[in-house]
Amino acid sequence: MNIQQAAEILGGKFQILAPSFKALLEKIEIKNGTKVLDIGTGDGKMAIVLALNGLFVLTGEPRGDTSKYAKQNWRENASKVEVEHLITFQHFRAEDLPFDDKRFDYVSLYGSFHHFEHKKRAIREILRVLKNRGKIILIEPNDQMMQEIRATHPDHPDADDPRKYLGDFGVKVDFYQFDKINAFIILKV
Repeated sequence: MNIQQAAEILGGKFQILAPSFKALLEKIEIKNGTKVLDIGTGDGKMAIVLALNGLFVLTGEPRGDTSKYAKQNWRENASKVEVEHLITFQHFRAEDLPFDDKRFDYVSLYGSFHHFEHKKRAIREILRVLKNRGKIILIEPNDQMMQEIRATHPDHPDADDPRKYLGDFGVKVDFYQFDKINAFIILKV
């Protein structure tokens, strides 16, 4: 199944964001056989997009997180588009990842970065578990999407720009703007 077919099945925000996800992944050129960590599962959008590309994805939320975001049913969405077998869920916090150094080729974050309490600490941990020359795919809502989110969730935190926290880490950042999202591709050099 491709991303357009999945978008028709899942509808809603997935369908709206699917063209941006597809364009972003074409820029990154993720190869099969890579190890991907997805931080902040939510309803599974990013894990599903990656799995649709034939990647095995380890995704997770913090244990005990009772927010409306962490309680979404990612498994049901993944099952609808037949990629549940490519996604593994585990509880973890971005600020204290329970993984070995240099384990992952890619780390993805869709709409989760602005929820982190300790952003710089999370980046340090993500870079620790990322292989050399690995990439962080960090997606944040743009201003238009933030207005839409706030229409139904007025207490939602502001989107954040990870470049404010990267000065000490010696990374390379490419920035892409799409219809509803801003994407930061951070290369561990």
